[in-house]
Amino acid sequence: MIFRGMNARMLFFLYGLCLIFGHKATNAQEQNHLFIGSQYHVGSVLAHTNEIKYIVNEPIRGGHINLTWKTNGSKYWHNAYRNPYYGVGFYHSNLGNIRHYGKIYGFYPFMIFPITDNQRKMFLNYRIACGYSFIDKTYDIENNLLNVAIGTHSNIYIHFGFEVSFQIIPDLYWDSDLNFIHASNGKVQSPNLGLNMGTLSTGLRYRIIQGQKVDEPEFKAPVYDQFFHELSWAFGVRTPGKYVYQRYFATSLVYDFGIRTSYKRSFGIGTDLFYDRSIRVSIKNDGREDVKDIQLYKAGLHIFHDIYIGDLIVTLQLGHHVYSKFREFTNLYTRTGLKYNISERLWTKFSLKAHYFNADFIEWGVGYRW
Repeated sequence: MIFRGMNARMLFFLYGLCLIFGHKATNAQEQNHLFIGSQYHVGSVLAHTNEIKYIVNEPIRGGHINLTWKTNGSKYWHNAYRNPYYGVGFYHSNLGNIRHYGKIYGFYPFMIFPITDNQRKMFLNYRIACGYSFIDKTYDIENNLLNVAIGTHSNIYIHFGFEVSFQIIPDLYWDSDLNFIHASNGKVQSPNLGLNMGTLSTGLRYRIIQGQKVDEPEFKAPVYDQFFHELSWAFGVRTPGKYVYQRYFATSLVYDFGIRTSYKRSFGIGTDLFYDRSIRVSIKNDGREDVKDIQLYKAGLHIFHDIYIGDLIVTLQLGHHVYSKFREFTNLYTRTGLKYNISERLWTKFSLKAHYFNADFIEWGVGYRW
């Protein structure tokens, strides 16, 4: 009964979004195309550890429903990215084992970027989504000991997809996607190996509001081939190991040197300094009692690629620890996240540092550019 009530609340929430955003789109001075669509998903859990592989015993079946707007060309970045789409969505499926992993309910904003000309009958897109997910089965020492993937009901939801769209009639499209979906709590509570899912999906999308194309605005393009520096600080919390429940403070200081090669992109290199209080617990659990403060630090070097979408920046980084007295998985690490420009020089960020598919910690921070 609890989950039935939860499903009803989720549907009511989604219906409310339809009313709010639909009203906004209808009354906007420059209308955007508004679509509603749904797809059915079939796939499997991509087990990255033996603990997960051992208990996955069924395919993933589920679906999503999306409200999607097409940008209308009123901003420069609309035209730079072939008038991409944005929206909100709801995803629901099982997780490969109903008894131990249960089901996932995901709410998320997303963006869809055309790869080919979306004015044709058939075109290609890629999809990026990041939001919130609720998973109804978590680790429990008495009733669900085998679930070492999910330690909390509340988790982040990350979705990447490659899409083929075909226009059936002027307002109706058939979409088919290859999807990668990740859910975890970012190591704020253990155990948290996280779950990765690969699915194929297909469904229909219908245009319920006809938008209007506007003239491309005048825009002063940034100077390309321009070098820049960035300094940022971020913080978060994490738990060490699989079965330690206490949270510990973690922080990072980052310096980046890059070059803006176009309106859309920049590339560069950077250095990281990490401080993690949970390392003391991990070292002691390995049987070493004499832990010095310097051992709580890690240093790393990374390369990065930033993608600019107006004031929003998607950042992708690959790094390696050059100093580390404790290695939990590997010295290789990734950082995937978002930055948002508050001004020309000041920005905020949200990112996830991970080792392969294992989350290290979620970072919240600020940065300065010059």
